[in-house]
Amino acid sequence: MNGHLTSQQVSDWRSGVSGAEELLRLDDHLAECAACRAMVSEPVTRLAIRMLRAEFSSAHLTEAQLDDYAAHRPLPADLMQHLDLCDACRRDAADLRQFACETDASADGKTPVPVRRTVPVWVRPLAAAVAFVALGLGAWFAMHRSGGGEKPSATPQETVAFNIPAQYRSEVQAAIDSGNLQIPASITGMTAGPIQLRSLPASQVKEPAFHLVSPLATAVVEDTPVFRWTPIQDSGAIFTVSVYDDQFHAVAEGVSADGTEWHPDKPLARGAIYRWEVRAVKGKHVDRAPAPTEPEARFAVLGAAEAQRLTEARAAMPQSPLALGILYANSGVLEDAKRELAEAVASGDPKQKSAAERLLERLK
Repeated sequence: MNGHLTSQQVSDWRSGVSGAEELLRLDDHLAECAACRAMVSEPVTRLAIRMLRAEFSSAHLTEAQLDDYAAHRPLPADLMQHLDLCDACRRDAADLRQFACETDASADGKTPVPVRRTVPVWVRPLAAAVAFVALGLGAWFAMHRSGGGEKPSATPQETVAFNIPAQYRSEVQAAIDSGNLQIPASITGMTAGPIQLRSLPASQVKEPAFHLVSPLATAVVEDTPVFRWTPIQDSGAIFTVSVYDDQFHAVAEGVSADGTEWHPDKPLARGAIYRWEVRAVKGKHVDRAPAPTEPEARFAVLGAAEAQRLTEARAAMPQSPLALGILYANSGVLEDAKRELAEAVASGDPKQKSAAERLLERLK
């Protein structure tokens, strides 16, 4: 049988009015086709809507494309986007993948493809006798898989991580399921680093004139990151930025043109940890950030391989802020992770919002 069952064939199968050979033929197809199994087990109203939509739309994934997804073969970005938006194709693909996973794995560990069952010619005369048995077993199989006739809805985690390319899916799924992020210890240690407390009389302790904004206690993807700080209104000061390696050797220095940000002309070494500060000089008066009572401003530049991985991930799923936020956080790029997770919270998708809110709270 080519394609899927028509609405009439589904109706005949459910009511048991098909002939013996037709029932066997339909049952053979149902054993192979997850999409049709889902249709025959759906309530009548939802089935009717779905069949109409399928019959009047040519935009859904083909059976071959669904098979590729079930076998964990990569799909083009537009098809992954379609899966993210289309409830019908998403249900079909998820059911087909689940069916493939439940089948015994082959010796080489590849996801098995169900083998089409055939009925020998000499068995055909017995078709009338076994038709009702086959129909009963088929109905029991469909009800058993669908929980008594109603297909269970996918959990929020399954739906949220559905459109993620295979190479990132397990990492993203683990974070969604557990609500935890695997932030590198080298980054978390920055927030608990030494505080530059100096013995100052209480009369000399005052609110800092300005504060550093980023990068702070995070890794960065770019090796020429932008350094930002809060402005000083009507200051007329000259702002000088200094960057030091982990041995306190100066590696970069420059003057800010606008007084709120600066980036080095030459790249910083990848895989290294740095400290930085800003001096605001106006005449003989000098303000510094971080202030004497604030923690050191530290950050790390990602190694080349990890930076490349995140760059490729962003290109592969530009419309998946939840997944990108998880990947960034697990690489220690916390500032970008917070931005992506906040975007997922504001996306309007309740499932993405719920997962993103939990993870964003962990980052905070």
